[in-house]
Amino acid sequence: MKTYSYSKACSDFSSVFDTALNEEVVVKKSNGIMFRIISYNEKKSPFDAIKGLKTGVPNNEIVDIIKDARASY
Repeated sequence: MKTYSYSKACSDFSSVFDTALNEEVVVKKSNGIMFRIISYNEKKSPFDAIKGLKTGVPNNEIVDIIKDARASY
């Protein structure tokens, strides 16, 4: 864990983020209030928000249509 003063964190914020990639960072203000900065990587796909559609068409038929379309190029 690395601790930065508030003024140092403000003047060199990119360094705070770079450090937070590898370890926890604490920013301490002169009045004693502390902020903890940690990095995290949310492993979600951007496609998770897309809902599927019920087409009534079997999967193998959809695959055949796509293969036919690709073959025509």
